[in-house]
Amino acid sequence: MHHVFVYPSPGIWGGIETQIVRMSHWLVSRGHQVTVITDSDRDWGALLPRGVRCIALGERFWKLSYYFRAKRMWRSLGVSRPDVIKSFNWELRTAWIAYQLAVITGAKAVAGFYGPVTEVKKLKHDFHLRSFLQNIPPRARIFMSPEQIEEFEEVHGQSGELWLLPVDSDRFIPATRQPTWGRIVSIGRMSDMKGYNLYMIEVVDELIRRGHRVTWTVHGTGDYEAEMCEMIRARNLEGVVTLAGVMAYERCRQALAEAYVFVGMGTSILEASLFSVPNVLALVFDRKGVTYGPIYQVPLGSVGDVRKEPPTSTVADEIERILKLTPTEYDAEAERVCQYAQPYESDVSMQRFLEIIQAAPQPQRRFWPCLENYLYAPRRRLSRVRRDWSAQLMPSKG
Repeated sequence: MHHVFVYPSPGIWGGIETQIVRMSHWLVSRGHQVTVITDSDRDWGALLPRGVRCIALGERFWKLSYYFRAKRMWRSLGVSRPDVIKSFNWELRTAWIAYQLAVITGAKAVAGFYGPVTEVKKLKHDFHLRSFLQNIPPRARIFMSPEQIEEFEEVHGQSGELWLLPVDSDRFIPATRQPTWGRIVSIGRMSDMKGYNLYMIEVVDELIRRGHRVTWTVHGTGDYEAEMCEMIRARNLEGVVTLAGVMAYERCRQALAEAYVFVGMGTSILEASLFSVPNVLALVFDRKGVTYGPIYQVPLGSVGDVRKEPPTSTVADEIERILKLTPTEYDAEAERVCQYAQPYESDVSMQRFLEIIQAAPQPQRRFWPCLENYLYAPRRRLSRVRRDWSAQLMPSKG
C-alpha cells in the first residue's frame, strides 16, 4: 500500500514530525511505500527511513490548495499512484489538500485532527470546514483523544475515529532504570501549549519549602526559555532546575533512566510510561499546575486535554504523593503506568491505523468543491492584506 503523508511542517522537530517518522519506519519495515509532502523537513527529514521519499515544497506547498495547480504539480512530482492520502494537523486547509489530491489520484483521503481540544471551538464555518464535514466521512477522520471527539460532536454534530498515538520504543538507545529519589524530568518544547515549563519552577520551589530535596531537568527549547531563566534566578534555583536544551530523540530513555517522576503530556508521557517512570499528567495551556494525576487516571487517548470533569489535584501534590511512596508502592506505581500504556506501542497502534484505512470509504470525487474553492481566493487575499496592514499600523512595544 502506498501512503502519502501531507503536512506543512515549519521544519522543526515536533510532535507531528515525530509521528510521521514513527509511522514511516513501521510501514516501510512491513513492505508499505511512503511519500511525505511537506513545507520543510529541515530538522527531521534525515530521520525518515531509507526508501521514504520526502518532498519539501517550501512556499509552493500551499499551491496544492487549488485544483488545477495541484494537478500540474502532482504530475511534475512524478509520485506513483497512492492508495491513501493522509493529512496530519488540525488546520483544515491541509485536510482540504488531502481531499483534493484524492480527487485527482483516485486515492482514499484520511484527515488527522491533532490539535488541542480547545482548537475545535475555533473552527469557523468557512469553506474548509464545510468541505471537511461534507467530503471527509466520519470513518475517515482520525482524532487523537476522546475529548476531541466529544467536543467535535458537541460543536459540529459529527464524529470520527479515535486512534492512539504510536510509540516506537525500539528506536531508543537502550537504558536501564536507576531512579534517583527527588529527580524530576520533563521532555518537550517550551511553548505556549506546554505551560508546565513555567509553573514547574514554582512547583519545585514549593516542594523544597515542604522539605523535599528535589531537582527538575527539562529537555527542550522554545519561546519560554528566557523567561524561565529569569524565574530560576529570581528564586535562586540555579543548580536545582536545569534547562538541558535539545535532546536527540533516540536518547529519550537515557534521559529518563534516573528520573523518579516525570511531568509532561503528549507522546513524551507515553514514552516515560512505557519505560516505567511514575508520572504526573500536565494539561495543555495550563498555568496553574492542576492535574488529573498519573496517566492511568484518564481514558486511553487522553494525554493532556482538559476533560469535562475538572482536574481535582495539583502537580505539586501529585509529585509529593510519589515521593512519599514506599519502595514496594513505587515499584507498583511504575508497573501500573507501564501496563496502562501498552496499547500505544507501535505494533498495536499501527494495526489499528491500517484497520481505519481499510474501513474508510472512498471519497466522492466531487469536482464542484474544487472549483468553488477558487471563488473564495479573492476574499482570502483581501484578508491577508488587511492583516498585513494591521500589523504594520500596530504601535511597536517599548
